Amino acid sequence: MKVKSINFKIAVLFLAFTAVFTLFRSSMSGIFSLFYARNGILNVNISSIKSFQNIGIMVGLLPAGWLADRIGRLKVLALSSIVIASSFLILILFRNFLFFSLAELLYGIGLALNSGTLIAYITDLQESNHISPNSQLMGMQVIILNLTTLIGGNIGTWLFAIDVAFCNKRYCTHLVCTDWLRIISSVYFYCDKSFIFF
Repeated sequence: MKVKSINFKIAVLFLAFTAVFTLFRSSMSGIFSLFYARNGILNVNISSIKSFQNIGIMVGLLPAGWLADRIGRLKVLALSSIVIASSFLILILFRNFLFFSLAELLYGIGLALNSGTLIAYITDLQESNHISPNSQLMGMQVIILNLTTLIGGNIGTWLFAIDVAFCNKRYCTHLVCTDWLRIISSVYFYCDKSFIFF
C-alpha cells in the first residue's frame, strides 16, 4: 500500500512538472514573435532570430548529462531556469537583432538543460524506492506533452493577435518573475523529498 502511495505521488509530481514546463515552452513562441515584431524586427529576421533557439538546444544537450552527473540533477534544473530568466532579462534591457539572437540562444540552452533531467530524476526516485519503471506513466507523459503543446501553441497564437499591451516592459518583467517562480518551485519540491513519504 505504501509503495502504491509513493508511486502515485511520484507520478503526479512528474506529470505536473511535465505539463508546466511544456505549456511554458510552447506558449512562448507566439509571445516572442510578437515582441520582436513590436520592436521593429522584420518577419524574415524573426525567423533568423528564432533559429538560434535550435542552435542553443543542440549546444545545451551536449553537457546536460555530464552536468547532471557532476553537480546533481536538482542543480541542473535550477541552472536551466536561471539561464532562461537571463534570456528574458536580455530581452528587457537590450532590444536589437544581436541581443534578441543571444536571448534565443540562451533560451534554447536553458530548455536543453531542463530536457531529460526531470525524467532522470523521477527514475532515480523510483529506483531508490524499489519501484519498477511504469510504462503507463510514460504513456501519460506523451499525452500530457501533446495536450500542453497544443494548448500552449494556441495560447501563443492568441497572444500574437493581441495589442501591444503584451509587449511592454512590465509584461517582460512578469515573464522573468514567472521563471524565477519555476526556480523556487523546483527547489522546494525536488529538495524536500520527504513530502513523497507523507
